[in-house]
Amino acid sequence: MDALKIRLSGHSGGKLLDVATGRGSFARILMNSFKEYDEILAIDNCDTSKLYEAQNTFDSENITFICMNGENMEFENDFFDTVSISNSLHHMSRPERVLGEMQRVLKPGGVFIINEMIRDNQTEPQLTHVQMHHWWAAIDTQLGIYHKETYCKNDVLRLAGELNLSTFEIFEHVDSVTDPKDYEKIQYMYKIIDEYCEKAKGLSDYHSFKLQGDIFRKRLSNIGIANATQVIILGKK
Repeated sequence: MDALKIRLSGHSGGKLLDVATGRGSFARILMNSFKEYDEILAIDNCDTSKLYEAQNTFDSENITFICMNGENMEFENDFFDTVSISNSLHHMSRPERVLGEMQRVLKPGGVFIINEMIRDNQTEPQLTHVQMHHWWAAIDTQLGIYHKETYCKNDVLRLAGELNLSTFEIFEHVDSVTDPKDYEKIQYMYKIIDEYCEKAKGLSDYHSFKLQGDIFRKRLSNIGIANATQVIILGKK
């Protein structure tokens, strides 16, 4: 994410909150983008064992993983210098509530970062990623896991616009892919297809999901895959 790094490289992240952090991949990007930072608190409403595993992937970096509900954060008002959320809004039933909480705990003048994958204006290899993601979402939904299809760019901008942030800046990130049919990547995606087909066993639409998985296998072979475009929004409270 070179554009993000360029914009952040001259600034300090201060006390930073990364929401819905997962394995901390976006937190690591921010570590490598800001000139410096004091500490990172990375929260996620998931199994504590997963957060423990994530913590162990970071060596001496000043980051702490915490199990916490993003809709009701246990932090004081105006507590953080920077808040961030990446590729998680479509996993939330009430994203407005989470974003509102992030705004509450952000200091006046603090930096608000939203990074979210989108589905519009994609190349054919990128559409493989988008369509597969929507297939995953459909299976998760039938399993009782909240998972929406990815947003259009304007949907993300609307959510961000409701925060009334100042110095609003928007840009997009597209991964550079030299070979959308990279063998290792394709084999990895085959494995993901198998895992989701296994998850779908017992569902009423299993045969339909299985057929769609076979279609994706052919698409991966014929077209390949590239990560969907991500829209990045920077603003200040």
